[in-house]
Formats: sequence, structure tokens, C-alpha cells
Amino acid sequence: MRDSKNIRLALIGYPLGHSLSPMLHAYLLESFGLHGEYQTFEIKSTDLPQALDWFKRQGFTGFNVTIPHKQTILNFLDEIHEDAGISGAANTVLIRNEKLLGFNTDGLAFTLVLKKHGVDLAHKTAVVLGAGGAACAVLHQLICAGIQEIHLCNRTLSNAEELVKRILTTAQFSNIQAAELNNPKNADAIKRAHILVNTTPLGMWPNTETTPFVFRDNSVRHLIVMDLVYNPVETTFLRMARDAGAKIVDGLDMFILQGVEAMRIWSDRDVQIDLKKLRHYLKERLRTHGQN
Repeated sequence: MRDSKNIRLALIGYPLGHSLSPMLHAYLLESFGLHGEYQTFEIKSTDLPQALDWFKRQGFTGFNVTIPHKQTILNFLDEIHEDAGISGAANTVLIRNEKLLGFNTDGLAFTLVLKKHGVDLAHKTAVVLGAGGAACAVLHQLICAGIQEIHLCNRTLSNAEELVKRILTTAQFSNIQAAELNNPKNADAIKRAHILVNTTPLGMWPNTETTPFVFRDNSVRHLIVMDLVYNPVETTFLRMARDAGAKIVDGLDMFILQGVEAMRIWSDRDVQIDLKKLRHYLKERLRTHGQN
């Protein structure tokens, strides 16, 4: 068990105005019986190396990593846990003996959410929107779940193609194609898919009217649509999918579960959390703050 007298935690990324992480981790610190603080630091990519040195000097226990650093931070870590190495992204860093240890808790959280909803993806087809750090973790877990075919769509095609190359090499999975996010052929791929996952920040508060895909008919009644955006809980993307007949899964549970696993890593404690109770707490906080 790590020293819990004063645990110092943080979130780094840019920008961070949308983040619910401080509320989540204040709740988790209390639930884990820990004393400490969770701060947010808006850090641009050019300032990342200096910021990491500062965290070590200031005695932080660890920090979460979000857009746009989940992939690039691997270049600055002293040790990379298997889950981060395989997925090619880290969202959690533990500082131990002035060394940076990187983990990825997104993948486990994604798998737990699928399990909660009884989703079996063996021999199925998936469409994933986005090619950032969250997409890396989702793709790895889809492959582990036995997915048969993946379509990866991203605003910048070259980024999607680069991620496809990485998957071909590290996961030995060849049935994956890249496309631009606005490619009209994506609609056909989605009609054939069993699950559609948005890993982009499109639709996140305050830009809640944006959506990565527009559902134009009810040809998606067979589809499970999941959005990793959690603020608002029901995004425009999910609302349109629901209206078109799809089964929707919001991003709040995955957000909570990745945070719980991160707290277990930082504290070296395994505390069971009432997911339903915590979900209700966060939804109320979003409602109170006018962000949902």
C-alpha cells in the first residue's frame, strides 16, 4: 500500500475546460479513504517535457493524460505497462522513485462497459471514429474480443492510415481499413456493422451540436452506438442514433471505470465502487453546472 498521507494527483491535456475529472477523483479519493488533491493543468505539446520534470520535482503521485498527449507521452516514460505498450497510448502515469510509469486504463474500462451491456463482438464488424489515444485502446480491445472486421474513420486520413499500419504490426490483425471521416462510403460500412464507436471529442461540451456522423434513416436498428464523450451524457450523436432505432451506450460509465482503475494504480488499493451511485452523482453535478 502506497503512502496515503497526502496523495497529489493531476490531469494534463489541452484544453481542459470540459473535464469532469476533478469531480470524479474528489469522490474517489474519499471512497478510497485517501487524503489529497486532484488538480488540472493545461499543458501544450511543446511544454510537455518540462511539465513532466516539474511533476517529479513537486512530489506528485501521478496524473491522468488526455487529448492531445495520450500517444506522444510514451516517448517520455521510463517504463510502459503492457496495456499502454500494446495500445500505443497511455492515459495514466504513476510516479515512483522519480520515474514515470505509464498505463492505459481506457481499454479495461471499454471492455467492462461492453460486458455490462452484454455485447458479444466475436466475428462481428466494427466502425471506429477517430484515430487518437482513445481509439488506440478501443481498437486493441475490439481485436481481443474477436472482432472480424474494423473500419477506422478519421478527419485526417493520414493519421488513420498510420494507426492502421501500427495495428497491422503490433496486433497481427489485417482486416482493418482506413477512411476519411466525411467519406460517403462510411454510411455503407455502418449499415453492415454491429457496433459504432465514437472516440473523437466531437459533440463535447460546449460544442454540443456537432456530431461525427449524421444518421439519415432507420437502417441502424441492428446497431450498437457508443460515444466516449461523457459531457453531455447524451450527445447529439447518441440522440440521433437513438431516434434512428439504434441501441445507444453513453461514455459516462467508461469515464468512471477508467478513473477507478487509475486510482487503484496510484493508491495500490482495490476498493469496490458503486457504479450506479457514482453515475447518479456525476449526472447531478453536470446538471447543476448546466453542462448536460
